[in-house]
Amino acid sequence: RARSFATTQLQHEKVSALGKLAAGIAHEMNNPAAAINRISAELNKRSKQNYELTEELLKHNINPGLIRNIREIAQNKEDNRFAKTKFTPLQLIQKEDELNEWLNKKGSNGRNEMAETFAEAGFSPDDLEKIILDVPYDAFQNILDWFENLLSSELLIKDLENASDRITMLVGAIKSHVRMDRSGDLHSTNIHEDLENTLLLLGYKIRDKNIQVKKKFCEDMSEVDAYIGELNQVWTNIIDNAIYAVPQNGELEIETECDKKDITVSITDNGEGIPKEILSRVFDPFFTTKKVGEGTGIGLDIVKNVITRHNGEVKVNSIPGKTEFIIRIPVSQNIIKKE
Repeated sequence: RARSFATTQLQHEKVSALGKLAAGIAHEMNNPAAAINRISAELNKRSKQNYELTEELLKHNINPGLIRNIREIAQNKEDNRFAKTKFTPLQLIQKEDELNEWLNKKGSNGRNEMAETFAEAGFSPDDLEKIILDVPYDAFQNILDWFENLLSSELLIKDLENASDRITMLVGAIKSHVRMDRSGDLHSTNIHEDLENTLLLLGYKIRDKNIQVKKKFCEDMSEVDAYIGELNQVWTNIIDNAIYAVPQNGELEIETECDKKDITVSITDNGEGIPKEILSRVFDPFFTTKKVGEGTGIGLDIVKNVITRHNGEVKVNSIPGKTEFIIRIPVSQNIIKKE
């Protein structure tokens, strides 16, 4: 009966861990998903505008060669395009002001939106002077409208790619993190990638507390033999506990050491610390320092059992203002494993 109860509690902890990840996934997916919806609607609007603006250009009998030249100028700016990744917000505002002044002198309509797009795409007044050099006077506004729409669409497509890449990265992290240990088999895994995935999936909690995460990863880390799903639960439990323990604007440090035989992971937080009189009990089943309803008391018991199963060891050091969990596991389990 006791064994059955312990098994039930273990399953409860696994479900609880999945719940933490599910909440994180929902938070992390929300922003890129919302961005994709917004960008799709804006691109649809821009696409319709493109037909109208192209028709207006045709009325001026614009030379196709001129259009090609404008496209080539835009292409030559490719390396400097999407300037928001290269300029500080203040620099970007200054460039928008310069463009607004230039557009104002030229008597252009819709200056604010144009200036924002041109600045974001890395264009200066001198660049635009080259573009309009051979443009008929009566087609000046039309060519600027058309060009702004073109650049804006390309910027939106880049944003769409970034949002899509973010979702792809999250899905990859989820698939990697929540792998089931099929038939009790060992598989090779990269501890650094697993730690990064854990931080990614718990990222919303880290941001909520504005926690500064410091990573000191060793170089040339070997892949280790592991029951990957179980080992990822270790990282989830310890890092989630650290997030719970630290104050607002707290600090979390993850350091790894590696050699040919062992991998050591140290996870340190600047929370209140664990009182000396109960430090020896933190790995005991059902022991918890959390409030009622906030912890089962078996998270660290699972950590200890999983690390023991990996022929490793886990220990904790704590003083007021600093708690450190140190996990050591061997690189190889010295038994046949499946890839």
